[in-house]
Amino acid sequence: MKKLLFLFSLILTLVSCSKNDSNIPTVTNNDVVGTWNLTDFKIEGTTKGTYKGQNFSGNVKSHGENYNFAFTFNQNNSLSLKGLFTIVTTSTILGVSQTNKSDAKVIDGFDNNAKWNIENNILKLTTSGGESFEIPIDDFQKDKIVLKYVVNEKKTINGIDLQINGIQYIVLEK
Repeated sequence: MKKLLFLFSLILTLVSCSKNDSNIPTVTNNDVVGTWNLTDFKIEGTTKGTYKGQNFSGNVKSHGENYNFAFTFNQNNSLSLKGLFTIVTTSTILGVSQTNKSDAKVIDGFDNNAKWNIENNILKLTTSGGESFEIPIDDFQKDKIVLKYVVNEKKTINGIDLQINGIQYIVLEK
C-alpha cells in the first residue's frame, strides 16, 4: 500500500501536459528575464488504476513550505535555479492516507542549464537531458507569473495501469 501511495505522489508530481486558455496579455522572453522567487506551489489530483486485477482510486494534495527558492531566466535563454523548499504531500488510496515531507531543489522540467523560450504564452523548456516541457502561463503581471499544468494522462508503471488527472500551480514573484 505504501508503495502505491508513494508511486501515485511521484507520478502526479512528474507528469504534466496542458493547454493555454486564459486571456492574459502576450508574454515575451524579455518579460520574464531576471530572477523570480517561488512563492507558491500546489498540486491537486486524482487517479484511477488497476493493480493485479484490482481497481483502486485515490487523490493527492501537495503544497510548498519554507520557500527559499529562485528561478533566474537568463538573457541567453538558460535557466538557473538556487535554493530549497519543502513539499508536503498527502496521498489517499483505498481510504488510507499518508503524508510525506521532502526538501526540493528542483521542480520537474526545471533544471539548471535548461533552455527556455516563451511562445504564445507557453513557457517551453528543454532540460539539460533533452526532455521537453510546455507549461502554460495562467496569469502574468510585471512582478508575478502563475504557471499551471493540467494533467490528463494514461500510464502503465510497474504493471499498474493508471489514469492520472490533476492540476499543478507554480507561482513566481519578483
